[in-house]
Amino acid sequence: MAIAYYSNVSELERDPLIGLGVGYRFTGPFAVELDYLTGGSAPETSGAGSVDVDIWNIRSLVYLLESERLHPFASLGFGIQDIDLPDVGSESQVNAGFGLRWNILDNLDARTSLNFYDGQEFGDLKRSFNLGLHYQFGRASSHQVVRPEPVD
Repeated sequence: MAIAYYSNVSELERDPLIGLGVGYRFTGPFAVELDYLTGGSAPETSGAGSVDVDIWNIRSLVYLLESERLHPFASLGFGIQDIDLPDVGSESQVNAGFGLRWNILDNLDARTSLNFYDGQEFGDLKRSFNLGLHYQFGRASSHQVVRPEPVD
């Protein structure tokens, strides 16, 4: 889930979006992710109905100062924002952000991030605050029992 904040000159109000992302963590502090956010936003002009908002992003992440339970990160990426308003449409944008993952179960983390966007033409979307769950496939459980080898 995300809350989208639009520029001051935009016709759109701040509204929630839902999304889904996938990523890959390389050995070390680097990762890459692809995410998609979608939802409807109400224009500030009354009676205009809802406007569809779709946002695709690809980002590189670097994890900094990690501990066993906390995983802060910074991100940099680019994407496309498609806002269904007359004379707006799709535009490419760059984005940067920072966030935090914290471990709540073996392979499940809570995650929050703040991302900033700069569009090339209209620049309606300016930032988003994201909150969600992060499931990691293939991460070894930290609670596995290690049995000692018998000694002859």
